[in-house]
Amino acid sequence: MTSSYDIAREFVQAAEGDLRSAIYRMAHVINMARARVEDAAAREAMDGEQLRLLWRDLHPNERRAEVTVP
Repeated sequence: MTSSYDIAREFVQAAEGDLRSAIYRMAHVINMARARVEDAAAREAMDGEQLRLLWRDLHPNERRAEVTVP
């Protein structure tokens, strides 16, 4: 399994060491993942508990106890 450190390093390498660019790349990926979670929720294409956990991970400022999938 790939660690968070390895993933961050991949983004920094892809941005040729430009941390600002790496952050924007990461934000874009998270935004796309959020859209895919919303799509999966609408189509009920994923197990509810897995979807809820993924949604929580992609929205770190959501209160953990009250996360609901849209």
